[in-house]
Amino acid sequence: MRLELLELRKELVVARDFVDELTEEEKEELEEAKTYYETQYTKLSDDDKSWLDTQFNEWLEIYLSESGGCGSGCSGCSCPSH
Repeated sequence: MRLELLELRKELVVARDFVDELTEEEKEELEEAKTYYETQYTKLSDDDKSWLDTQFNEWLEIYLSESGGCGSGCSGCSCPSH
């Protein structure tokens, strides 16, 4: 389960970066996936949560360095969320 949730969490981040390009149906599916993730995450053991968070953070560092953005859909970290 934790591996499935890790992959879903990655997909959610990538999809969020392209949310402006999604159709309304895709945005609804994204929200459903986010809700599913959050529900399932709470069911994990503390050890599994720790593993998932560690793996995700390692992936996120690589993703952000390769994408050149901050993960908020901007390019070059010049977005107002900082």
